[in-house]
Amino acid sequence: MPDIFISYARSDRARVATIAAALADEGFDVWWDPKIEPGETFRGGIEKALTAAKCVVVVWSKDSVKRNWVIEEAQEGLDRQVLVPILLDDVVNELPRGFKSVQAADLTGWRGGRDDPNWQVVKARVAGLAQPSGVPGTAALASAPVLSYLKGISRQALLGMALLLVASLAAGVYVYRAAPTRSEREQAAPGVAIKGFKDCPQCPEMVEIPAGSFLMGSPPSEEGRFANEAPQHAVTLKAFAAGRFEVTWDEWNACVAAGSCPSADDLGWGGGRLPAINVSWTDVRSYLAWLRRVTGKDYRLLSEAEWEYAARAGTTSRYSFGDSEAELCAYANGADQSAKAGHADWQASSCSDGFAHTAPVGSFKPNKFGLYDMHGNVWEWVQDCFVESYADAAPDGAPATSGDCSIRTLRGGAWYSTPSVLRSASRGKASLNTRSFVFGVRVARALGAP
Repeated sequence: MPDIFISYARSDRARVATIAAALADEGFDVWWDPKIEPGETFRGGIEKALTAAKCVVVVWSKDSVKRNWVIEEAQEGLDRQVLVPILLDDVVNELPRGFKSVQAADLTGWRGGRDDPNWQVVKARVAGLAQPSGVPGTAALASAPVLSYLKGISRQALLGMALLLVASLAAGVYVYRAAPTRSEREQAAPGVAIKGFKDCPQCPEMVEIPAGSFLMGSPPSEEGRFANEAPQHAVTLKAFAAGRFEVTWDEWNACVAAGSCPSADDLGWGGGRLPAINVSWTDVRSYLAWLRRVTGKDYRLLSEAEWEYAARAGTTSRYSFGDSEAELCAYANGADQSAKAGHADWQASSCSDGFAHTAPVGSFKPNKFGLYDMHGNVWEWVQDCFVESYADAAPDGAPATSGDCSIRTLRGGAWYSTPSVLRSASRGKASLNTRSFVFGVRVARALGAP
């Protein structure tokens, strides 16, 4: 069940995206620009979400006041007494009959600032109807469009190498061993030899993660922690391989070209070495199945414990590099001064990483295991069903399989995440079919025989 249903005119999508992102940052599950499920009609999908929502936000603009479907959806919210009207334009005198007497929050001059008094009014009204069901910064944003302040990037041509890839694999197993970069050698944990490899030309580059034990979760004293990061518990893991980078558009589109993965929307930001976005947990399963077919190797998602072990890389601090938020821009693409340029009142780190949204993978320093972008860029799906506590966590790091497995776990934060959400212990969640402009993936596979 979504927390919030947003009704609006399609011409206002860019402005509504800012509202949806701000609500998601508060932990709300926002249904506003969906992918209709197979076998479901467009109208049927909308009505299902509308009637299930705890709160209906209607966005009044010069265009939306003329749209019958917006008026009908607003009426549903009004009839159920869960309506929160918002003014994007000065259309008080143009509101449809029956809505002029319903007080609307004035966001006509709002630029996305979270401390804006008018935004605080909206947040309070919504919170009074729907308690956030997600972790701040990760609530579902289904197939969101480009935010109004983001600059588009011309899309690079897709690499049509699927047939060549299959032929090369048929001739023999492709193995590429990547030498550690100077940056990786300098950052490597003492005694850890970084070993990279690729199983095929279009496969993600992998890094061997050594076996070891660590303390998962965060202590009560950690700044910015969330309650679902407890209790801290010891985990012992066998060696495994993890993607050196998040899966890129080049890698995802090789699967698309082979007819094995659904195409995903890059929102005009560009392809190539940018991380693939708008991929759901279910979509990722198709990608992993394709990797297994073309390589004969056991590709899978990381468990949540494996992800945190790999992200920490032997550290116990808030981040893999220490506790200081001032260093985030060297290691992470998150909410910083570059992103804040379009949203003056955003909570952000004091540094600037030069990227307003996703950055090409490997743009920042790696951690001591030679992994890039473990903090920020895109949220990364892991295997686990989401659980609110580690009380029943497996000591061997096996993924959680109990509870509501229609909700899956995400880790790492994204380009719009605040410093507290970018911590190694921070957790997120979303429906397994959610596609979002902040959701991507990093793959894993077993070492040794398939």
